[in-house]
Amino acid sequence: MDTMPPADIYLDGLAYDAMFYGGDDLAFWLDLADRHGDPVLELACGTGRVSMPLARAGFRVTGLDAAPAMLEVARSRAEQEGIDITWVEGDMRDFDLGGQFALILCPANAFLHLLTRADIEACLAAVRRHLAPGGRFALDIFIPKPELLVDAPGRQLPFGEYDDPGGRGHVIVTHSYVYEAHTQIKRITTTHTLQRTAGADEVHTGTLTMRMIFPQELDALLEYNGFNVTGKYEDYANTPVGPTSGKQLTVCKPAGD
Repeated sequence: MDTMPPADIYLDGLAYDAMFYGGDDLAFWLDLADRHGDPVLELACGTGRVSMPLARAGFRVTGLDAAPAMLEVARSRAEQEGIDITWVEGDMRDFDLGGQFALILCPANAFLHLLTRADIEACLAAVRRHLAPGGRFALDIFIPKPELLVDAPGRQLPFGEYDDPGGRGHVIVTHSYVYEAHTQIKRITTTHTLQRTAGADEVHTGTLTMRMIFPQELDALLEYNGFNVTGKYEDYANTPVGPTSGKQLTVCKPAGD
């Protein structure tokens, strides 16, 4: 299987955190671990935003990610706090960690980086191999909105902004995209403009590619790959998914378990 290279936004862990670190989902993952966890595996763990609070709460945690720059920040943070986490550089479609986990997580839309059905099936097969009896797999992805999939080539839309971690100035991030209806892949071009505190602005572009997965499609993918959905929510308060939901936060277990 060909290696899936990290998207450009994952090539600088500190810059990624400056733009995205935080979130209101930690209580959900901690509660899920209280009910099903230990040990816990986080797929696409990034810089440890979820893995580290789980470890602080006393869970034995392994974090897997394909981006060395993200893991470098995660390792540094864990070492500074004296937190014991096993960090693994690896592909979530093809990993063998030599053990099983009571809970496997894939938060923050990371599952959408699996671009083909073969990618998804390979990941789910690896998850099944690593789930302990009675274990759970949970993934957090958005529900695509058709009105946001209309192609807008060349149109720059807001994406985010942050203060440069190196103190060079402020970064404004915009994006444009093209949606491929036949593959359900959204191909995004990001433009990062560093507004320097001294000197001329600096601009560079990157790419971010995501597969759109609709709710009934996700349920079918999970079912024919050997999982039963035990809960599907629109938010981190366990509100059941409904007709106006923007998220499909899904918890499942191996069929027959």
